Amino acid sequence: VTQVCDVHRPLLSVSKLNRMGKAVVFDGDSSRIIDKTTGAVENLKYNDSTCSFELDVWIPTNALTKAGFVRQG
Repeated sequence: VTQVCDVHRPLLSVSKLNRMGKAVVFDGDSSRIIDKTTGAVENLKYNDSTCSFELDVWIPTNALTKAGFVRQG
């Protein structure tokens, strides 16, 4: 099951990611978010036409089952 929506505002902030133990690197095609505890890396895709970054997000199936899908705003 996949749910997709148009997003028109930021969903992440670098300062919040830093407080969560993540390092954020902006370096063109090598931009990424690094978990400083585990070393896991999430690559960011730079969209040159809109000057924005895309991040793939995976939500475990059991997380949706427990809480249900909640729409923001």
